[in-house]
Amino acid sequence: MPAMGQQSFARRLNRLAELVLGFSLICLVLVSCGSSRTVTPSAKPSPFAATTQRPSSSAGTTHLEQVWDGLDKPVQLVAPVHDDRIFIVQQTGLIRVAPRLGAPLESKPYLDFTKEITTQGTEQGLLGLAFSPRFSNDGKLYVNFTNREGNTRVLELAVDPEPGLTDVTVRERRTLIEIDQPAPIHNGGNLALGPDGLLYVGMGDGGGSSQVAQNRSSLLGKMLRIDVSQQKPEPEIWAIGLRNPWRYSFDSKTSDIWIGDPGHNTVDEIDRANISVKEPNFGWPKFEGNRPNEDVELGDGVLMNPVATYGPDEGCAVIGGFVYRGPTDPGEPVLADLLGQYIYGDYCTGNIWILNADRPSKPEKINAKLKAKGLSISSFGVDAKNRLYVLDYSGRVFRFVSSDG
Repeated sequence: MPAMGQQSFARRLNRLAELVLGFSLICLVLVSCGSSRTVTPSAKPSPFAATTQRPSSSAGTTHLEQVWDGLDKPVQLVAPVHDDRIFIVQQTGLIRVAPRLGAPLESKPYLDFTKEITTQGTEQGLLGLAFSPRFSNDGKLYVNFTNREGNTRVLELAVDPEPGLTDVTVRERRTLIEIDQPAPIHNGGNLALGPDGLLYVGMGDGGGSSQVAQNRSSLLGKMLRIDVSQQKPEPEIWAIGLRNPWRYSFDSKTSDIWIGDPGHNTVDEIDRANISVKEPNFGWPKFEGNRPNEDVELGDGVLMNPVATYGPDEGCAVIGGFVYRGPTDPGEPVLADLLGQYIYGDYCTGNIWILNADRPSKPEKINAKLKAKGLSISSFGVDAKNRLYVLDYSGRVFRFVSSDG
């Protein structure tokens, strides 16, 4: 998970302890409001205007319904395409599976990485999972974890893709990338297959010198992409200037990537860029949200302004979510009030917001209508039918459901 800043540490520590009953995600980001971002001659402005968040409440037809409980630090929910199974990643090393929505989680894990990972740091462990778009044929999936030495490792595994299997044996595995980490924080962890078929690997700045995020000689603080079809794939630096992109996703309509990136002491931000943009630069540490740091030199690339920001009055660790474009199954109810909205949240406060993905404007807080209370949000997720979920780090999973159907 993202890490906390240094200022007001004791105050935030107490607050987090109350929220999660002593759980270990205390190293999250402390934030506050900033000033407007400026563009240096070496960078081009983003086509998306920045929005400073001042959320309001609203009425609607969607609410949250608990579907699973008793998980051990759940941090991701994913599913292969055209597959009823739903997979949940536990930071402590297990991948759990439910045969379908409405079924209980299997007691035996689908895969077990407990002997390969370290969880000594609060942001370490099993952090990310993605399935090949052709999983039903090739049985390939991808995992991201911090290994016993505390370094990032991304693996490609091949398993039996037979629908309905709830535990499998790995028949092939290869290491796609291994990256040394200077500290047990800001390790990123997410994985996502883009519309271009490439595997996107979000890397935090490692918690050492934040300057590496603007330095192309380092893989830290970057959005990497890997062509997994190659026999010996090499990671490509697609974007620079990220602090710790814990969760990101792609809009199926536009091929935009949406990234939640926590700040250091002042601003958390939501970033957005189309995958066609050449060498996007999300600004960190030259910019924290819209707030410039005069002591840092900005690197090259297209400077991307955040589409939304917020400060410590609204939370301390942004959790990126998804653009909701409706269900893939015509028999599924549509969450009409969320159509075309980007849904995201904050770990510390449990706030959940929506932001119009087609015309970004002022974000809107929707906790009241969702009846969402007491959440320590670690991630959002979608299944094969594009049903939307939110994960509570204390062990629960909730589904967004329509009150009208």
